[in-house]
Amino acid sequence: MRIRSLLSAALLGSASLVVVAAPAQATPHCSTSYFLCVFENRDFGGALLQTSQSNTNWDYLGNPAAFRRMNDEDSAAANSTTRTYARIYEHDGYTGGSYCVRPQQEIAYVGDGYNDEGSSHRFLSAC
Repeated sequence: MRIRSLLSAALLGSASLVVVAAPAQATPHCSTSYFLCVFENRDFGGALLQTSQSNTNWDYLGNPAAFRRMNDEDSAAANSTTRTYARIYEHDGYTGGSYCVRPQQEIAYVGDGYNDEGSSHRFLSAC
């Protein structure tokens, strides 16, 4: 109640007070325009793959060059969604070992077991 009174007094006492909401950005390393960002190097460096769709084979020649470039080259990942999980798989067809990137999570290094192994990914409601 006291906070509400102080806030009301501040608003009434200053006609120039402007409240601006910050733009929605789930993670510093992945724009909200994309669901998943995958990076070539740890700590979000090097080549970048940005995507909002699942992909069964990053190395498929029909894919944009960014997918083919990232096949077996991933070291970091970020998920900018607020509710959707991303699972990155070792092999095409969503097979092999995998790791999950939770909503609004950034992984600066995927770990020695998954470094430079990613070949497909999909979005899921849970991991």
